[in-house]
Amino acid sequence: MDPYAGQEGKFWQGTILQCAERGLRFVISADCDLAGDKGDGEFFCLSILTSDQYLERYALPAATGEIISSIVESAREVVPAFSNVSDAAFQDWLLSEAGADRWKSDLGSVHKIDLEYLGLLSRSLASLRAGLAGEAVSFADVRVTTESDQLKKRVLSLRKKMKNALGAQVNSSRLDLYVLPDLPGRDEIGFVVPFRSLAIERRADVFASRSAIERSAGFFPLATCRPMLVQALLQKLTLYFTRIGITDSFKGEQEAVVSLMLENVA
Repeated sequence: MDPYAGQEGKFWQGTILQCAERGLRFVISADCDLAGDKGDGEFFCLSILTSDQYLERYALPAATGEIISSIVESAREVVPAFSNVSDAAFQDWLLSEAGADRWKSDLGSVHKIDLEYLGLLSRSLASLRAGLAGEAVSFADVRVTTESDQLKKRVLSLRKKMKNALGAQVNSSRLDLYVLPDLPGRDEIGFVVPFRSLAIERRADVFASRSAIERSAGFFPLATCRPMLVQALLQKLTLYFTRIGITDSFKGEQEAVVSLMLENVA
């Protein structure tokens, strides 16, 4: 993959476009269609997401229930005296606006490190519950992290359960994506091209450069993919939409990709 260095206003199959409001796109229309006036000034493309964006959109909603159960289980280990309290009531208690003051009042004697852990769980649970209510949820808000050596073992155990829940959703069907390691001009590592994101964009919305964009919804060429990468992506896209069943090699690739996507979870 290389930084875009084409002629002004020109782009072709394998060009990656970027828009401040609408994100990244991978152009898949054939060069012969892009060179002429075919398509009424429109072309086909796929969205490009960061790995977190992909998990937020496609895996987290379905895995939320299982992740919440893991959080509740972890919290109950800190407060075993509440073993007879229902999960719904326990979650409400954990999400109390009074937070640590309420917890200390109800529990009496409680270690500071346990209060800190309950705080981590409460923040993650609040984000997940917001997602169930239809609000947009950032994966960064759900992820449980700590710098405390005393809490690292607990946090890693919980994150492993979260990773398994997300992985089960991603692996539940044929993997409909292609992974790009990085993009020129972007700091993030790991981008995902979901095949289900196939869409149409307008040539009039693509400008020669970032400075030439006349409106915030416009795209500009960011990078170009080398022919081998473009062919590999299109081959996998075709395989996904046309084959019945999958080969062992495809299954192996699926497992490897999922493992890479979930590296930051645990």
